[in-house]
Amino acid sequence: LGVTESAPAHAYEGTSYTDTVSPSITSSGGPAYHAPIVTSTLPSGETYSAAGSGTGWTCRLTSSTVDTCTYSGSLPISASTTLGTISATVDVGSSASGSLTTSTRMSDSADLATPFTTTRSVDVTPVPLLGVTESAPAHAYEGTSYTDTVSPSIGSSGGPADHDPTVTSTLPSGETYSAAGTGTGWGCVLSSGNTIDTCTYKGTLPISAGTKLAPIGATVKVSSTASGSLTTNTTMTDSADGATQASATAIVDATPVPSTPSTPVVTGISPSSGPVSGGTVVTITGSNLDGATVVDFGSNQASNMTVVSSTEIQVTAPPGSAGTVDITVVTPGGTSSTSSADRYTYGVPLAITTTSLPGATAGTAYSATLQASGGTAPDTWAVTSGSLPAGLALSASGAITGTPTASGTFTFTVTVTDSSNPSEHATRTFTIQVAAAPSGPTGPTGPTGPTASSPTVGGVSPTTGPPAGGTVVTITGTNLLGTTAIDFGGKPATSFSCTATTCTATAPPGSSGTVDITVTGPGGTSALSSSDIFTYAVSSARGYWLVGSDGGVFAFGPAPFFGSLPYDHVVPSAPIVGIASTPDGRGYWLVGSDGGVFAFGDASFFGSLPYDHVVPSAPIVGIASTPDGRGYWLVGSDGGVFAFGDARSVGSIPASQRAGTIAPLAAPIVGLAPTHDGGGYWFGGADGGVFAYGDSAFDGSLPKYHLVPAAPIVGIAAQG
Repeated sequence: LGVTESAPAHAYEGTSYTDTVSPSITSSGGPAYHAPIVTSTLPSGETYSAAGSGTGWTCRLTSSTVDTCTYSGSLPISASTTLGTISATVDVGSSASGSLTTSTRMSDSADLATPFTTTRSVDVTPVPLLGVTESAPAHAYEGTSYTDTVSPSIGSSGGPADHDPTVTSTLPSGETYSAAGTGTGWGCVLSSGNTIDTCTYKGTLPISAGTKLAPIGATVKVSSTASGSLTTNTTMTDSADGATQASATAIVDATPVPSTPSTPVVTGISPSSGPVSGGTVVTITGSNLDGATVVDFGSNQASNMTVVSSTEIQVTAPPGSAGTVDITVVTPGGTSSTSSADRYTYGVPLAITTTSLPGATAGTAYSATLQASGGTAPDTWAVTSGSLPAGLALSASGAITGTPTASGTFTFTVTVTDSSNPSEHATRTFTIQVAAAPSGPTGPTGPTGPTASSPTVGGVSPTTGPPAGGTVVTITGTNLLGTTAIDFGGKPATSFSCTATTCTATAPPGSSGTVDITVTGPGGTSALSSSDIFTYAVSSARGYWLVGSDGGVFAFGPAPFFGSLPYDHVVPSAPIVGIASTPDGRGYWLVGSDGGVFAFGDASFFGSLPYDHVVPSAPIVGIASTPDGRGYWLVGSDGGVFAFGDARSVGSIPASQRAGTIAPLAAPIVGLAPTHDGGGYWFGGADGGVFAYGDSAFDGSLPKYHLVPAAPIVGIAAQG
């Protein structure tokens, strides 16, 4: 006697499979004169749905786990005869698991033949949980195409998938597939007029629970007559139909292709001129102005734009350079052509032309007049920091008069304001050296006092600094006591103090290149020499810092380490999101997503949001230093700006949105980059959108040129 048994190697809990027994009379013995009997016994966890069946066999269940089949055909059965197979349906219990072994025994009814026993095993695992999601754009135009993406998965709470999953997507009327879908590990075919895409998994089995399978992408064509809401239905099954089926839908709203808008035309502007500081409200008239997204004054983007109608726009002029520029309007229909009707003229900027003030003597009447150029007269003068020598006063017209009452060095800052609306401002720092009142005999018989010696400069340190200014320079020499002015190539130092042999001066902003530092005192101005050379140069340092979300700082190259939060055993209340260097590279600030600021090295703390009890409406995403390092800006993901120190806020996205000049953001703001003079800044969005404020110029963005980045934009930096 001989018998073999076959069944699938794997089955899911709670499913059924077919068990097949193949009995035979082998060729090595004689014929069988007694009816063979085949008995199959199932293990715990399995039961027969019904008694087996097969040609020439009569089967009955002696229990739910034992199937006994007796041969009912003709006897004898010749040697080397393969008998009819016996098939039975086996039900797997919902709590069964592991390897389940069935034993089958073949004997004859007289128990004379040698019995033969065989076994087979089935591996039982939990039913896999199939999952599928589907994504497509919310909108498509008639006659165009879009990409439909299906993302299948095997759920983590079920078992592994031992059968090939199948994903079937069915399009609605009005859409067809351009080609069968594609995806790593999938084989896809189209049917039903290219409206059904059936994809079968071709990868390695089994697929572990918790596996995200490769997505399937397919191009869908929208017919030229389709309209309304179009729904695609997707189902996921396995080839054995044993797993839990999953389904998903994608809905696309189809609309007619919009007509191409007309190009905007500018026919007039009012007023046609304003100060270089910007701020003038300008009314632009023309045609096809509705839908305007940008208004440029030359290369600078206007702010506070309000589209009144298709024939009128109101904007606020940005800062600009003296001269005439064209105002252009950008709409979905294009950019307006330039003409004489769109010309706008910026006036000469307001500037203080007085570079230094003469010295004074205690008890002696003093008079000096400050001068300014540009702007709109009349000008108004005021002392805005520091103080004049006691006994002197500054009039609104710029005259410094009076009689000083005490000797000493007095440093102060004045601000001049013109009469334009909005007004322009200019500031400069001055020093008046007041000498002590003369003593001793006077008159023709009195002795003549000694003549003051001219100052000399024997050396400066450091000899270089950034064009933004702010470098503290030590000047050594002789006859420096009583210094009234220190100039860097004709530009007065921001501040200074002197002894007889040493002066400490803060470099003003300057252009890249070499200048002479001159010192002016009662004896005159120092002569030029190679010892007074100072170079404005963009730093060529190669070092950099990395910062972690815990405030850890890592210094590379020549960048020095000035400290970190973990080093100081400080745990920030919110993750650190950015770092900014001081202009001289001798310190840095860290900023948290809550607006907390931490200063290291020569970086000064000028304030923070938690310090001021301010909770930002959106997380802070970056920090940037002012050119002189005496302030900084924080920027939120909504484009909100917080200015500290000498940083000046020149606008923000929430303010523009409240004014109705900017639509809701399509993507969050990810960074801020200031201009080199600190008079403006750019915001960068995750979609590549750029927003310019102050004296920054809008030179383009990804959305403007209909470009979509392959990955989110994460930063923005100014050139140079």
